[in-house]
Amino acid sequence: MTRLQPGAPAEPSIARSLGGRPGTCLLMGAAAVGLIAAFLLGAPLVSVFLAGLLLICPLLAWSPLRYQRRAVSGAARGRGGPRPVEVVVVTSPSCHLCEDALAALAELAAEFPLSVREVDIGSAEGGRIVERYRPAMPPAVLVDGELFSAGRLPRGKLRRYLERAA
Repeated sequence: MTRLQPGAPAEPSIARSLGGRPGTCLLMGAAAVGLIAAFLLGAPLVSVFLAGLLLICPLLAWSPLRYQRRAVSGAARGRGGPRPVEVVVVTSPSCHLCEDALAALAELAAEFPLSVREVDIGSAEGGRIVERYRPAMPPAVLVDGELFSAGRLPRGKLRRYLERAA
């Protein structure tokens, strides 16, 4: 079963089977009607052209990109979708960049499966993270257990990462 991605238009099933483009069905239908009319009117060259068009339409609509499905693990398929990306934000008190990062992550969580956890820099876990990764400034943002950024959160870079991970 094909899953629709957010923002992807729904297509009729016959269009999906003919290359994924609804215009293909219209073109093939017009070619079929024209072929029958040309054959009945005795126009052999037009009949050959339309027959060729009828055969070529599905090939014109075929795209290798159609077959590049997003990877979804077997466990996630059918049970709520892909696993959430684990994000840990190490924050410090009165840090405007920390607040900005948390707000950006809240917006992205509406589009992508995210599990966001805030860790205070003064806590034992926050101290271990700072000792291990040595971020230049807060917030330190870890994505799936690896340091992603320190300081201002690069939203475009994070969005691209999440699109690849989805």
